[in-house]
Amino acid sequence: MNNKFKCLLVALLIIPCIVVFTACDLFGGGNSATQYTLTVQNGTGGGKYDSGASVTATATIPSGKEFVAWLEGTTQISTANPYTFTLSKNITLTATFKDIDGGDNTADNTAISNAKAALETELNGLSYSQDDVNTQVLLNAKILIILSQAESDYGVNIVQTNFVFTAAIAGTPSNQSGTNGSFTFDITVS
Repeated sequence: MNNKFKCLLVALLIIPCIVVFTACDLFGGGNSATQYTLTVQNGTGGGKYDSGASVTATATIPSGKEFVAWLEGTTQISTANPYTFTLSKNITLTATFKDIDGGDNTADNTAISNAKAALETELNGLSYSQDDVNTQVLLNAKILIILSQAESDYGVNIVQTNFVFTAAIAGTPSNQSGTNGSFTFDITVS
């Protein structure tokens, strides 16, 4: 074989391989990193990140307070602010604070978190029959009992706002099934 033909043959074998590898890199071929979510409460830095990424959570300190610690659930993770760590799982960090005069509100934050979780469980999917609750007053009274019990159980203050009630409509000869009623409201736990 002559040298020109050998070069052409080698070039034809090498160039398609380079194009294939380059195309895989361009179109996301190969391995993609696992992503985890950092959720930051009372601060900044949350988002989706690749596993092993160095991430930073920074507390947003309210007026009259000073930073105490980062909690994951009820477990203290760090007292550094900002807090930089390597992300290896989905995690929710909550910044806790105390009054500048020295009062620690970590226990308050735990009580609020526990009350919130209990209320979400009890109120999520709450349903009453039309015979039991056919007016806004009766429905609101039933919800206020639940909220009052949570205040007593957890030692927190709960304020209910933005209550919207839509009454159920009984069926008619042309629409025998009628419509379901609904209610929505916001609560603030402190």
